[in-house]
Amino acid sequence: MLSVGDRPLDVVRDDVDVALRYGMPADSRLVARLLAPARPVLCASPDYLRRHPAPQTPQDLQQHNCLTFDRSGRNFRSWRFGRDGHWVDVRVKGDRSADDASLVREWAVAGAGVMLKSQIDIRVELRSGALVPLLPQWETEPYPLHALLPSSRFVPGRVRALVDFLARKFEALM
Repeated sequence: MLSVGDRPLDVVRDDVDVALRYGMPADSRLVARLLAPARPVLCASPDYLRRHPAPQTPQDLQQHNCLTFDRSGRNFRSWRFGRDGHWVDVRVKGDRSADDASLVREWAVAGAGVMLKSQIDIRVELRSGALVPLLPQWETEPYPLHALLPSSRFVPGRVRALVDFLARKFEALM
């Protein structure tokens, strides 16, 4: 069984061979293999940016409709940005939030607001111009993607082969 998503990391159970999870693994009983050292990208659609001036600083996000989603079972409304070794946390607000990050991506592409999402998940939209990166001079905190495997049992060769394949694919993407 393959599991993918932003759900809490401790949901990997005995009946799961591998789970793909963003963030740092919290369960020490699991073996984690880094697939991609991802960072979220702040972005919006050209349509949204025609109607609202692009933010120039992270604090400007308080004047924008920020689209949020759940991370590890909690709504992700505090966005962190760094520059020159200094970090700032911005508490964002908006008219839409979901427990499905792909729905938030659709809202952003449709022009509903600003989103902070892993570059892995929005690479196609960034490449096509459907989403435009914002505040490129500011960095965001890493949000790495891992393959998690139960450490308490034998890992079948087909599962190991899948994880190796995924690692190569993500390396090519990055």
